[in-house]
Amino acid sequence: MGSVRRRGGAVRLGLDDSEVVLLASLAAQVKQLLGGEGSAGPVDPMEAMLALPPEAIEPPQDPVLARLLPNAYRDDDAAAGEFRRLMDSDLRAQKCLALQQVIDDLAGAGGRKGGQLRLELPEAAAERWLYALTDVRLALGTTLGVTEDMDEERRSAEPGSSRHLQLGVYDWVTWLQDAMVRAVTGG
Repeated sequence: MGSVRRRGGAVRLGLDDSEVVLLASLAAQVKQLLGGEGSAGPVDPMEAMLALPPEAIEPPQDPVLARLLPNAYRDDDAAAGEFRRLMDSDLRAQKCLALQQVIDDLAGAGGRKGGQLRLELPEAAAERWLYALTDVRLALGTTLGVTEDMDEERRSAEPGSSRHLQLGVYDWVTWLQDAMVRAVTGG
């Protein structure tokens, strides 16, 4: 299993090859779901500022997208619609940039030690990783139907079954997110 620790102003990660492949794949899948898979490259901030938003953007019907892009106002449909109209594109772009940071860092020139990829993330990069890990975890949790009341299901899942493996992936992403939070906050 990977390692996460703070050293100076950076967060150091150690991930084995299977963890690198898994995390890169999950980040790419969430990015694609958010609509960030295109070849057009990053959104030009000036172009995005000058573009007039459409009249309305409907809330996502896909449960995972609805979890990643929830209504900003639960009790005010008009305010939620206006917020979505003005911010949906920017929010998706920011999420995709954070996910791309993870993908790029995992594919980049990190060192290797003891069979692990070693990455040293400056504070800003580590914070983008946290944003991306939150989205990956939300997407996984929604897809898997994860709830707080799953202790019995976790105990009874047959080792090696697809459900056992799925929950194991979710638990690993949860561990990685928690370890990164502790490293970033010094906790």
